[in-house]
Amino acid sequence: MKRSSGAVGRRGLRAGLIVFVLAGSGIGVTSVEASAATACPQGSVCFYKDANFQGGISIQQRLVESPYQIANFVNSHFQDGTTLENQVSSVINNSDRTLCLWSNRNFQGQYNWGVTSHFYAAQIPNDVMTSARTVPAGQSC
Repeated sequence: MKRSSGAVGRRGLRAGLIVFVLAGSGIGVTSVEASAATACPQGSVCFYKDANFQGGISIQQRLVESPYQIANFVNSHFQDGTTLENQVSSVINNSDRTLCLWSNRNFQGQYNWGVTSHFYAAQIPNDVMTSARTVPAGQSC
């Protein structure tokens, strides 16, 4: 899977709170099963406005059901009504699919970030993500 940040985890890792921190980037990825972050329902993808799952939340079922994508975050919103576009700072992928994020609309851009199934990222490239899709586990973004 292509990633600019290079972090990936595996489902089933359960050793308390497992955190992989990328050297120099300040980006962390952790197993959902090992975390206390339970605000995101099972089988869902959740975006948070701030790092560490703070601020507004947006539960995106259309990333785990057909069409499995959002080409432009401008029409997707946090619960407080603000757009997701360039506002997402952390994400929980509590689905059985791999989540792929891009910094530009229509799955383009400098950043391409992937979060495997049942993992979360406490801090992703801040406020730059603009489109997303999910693919079956094991497939490339």
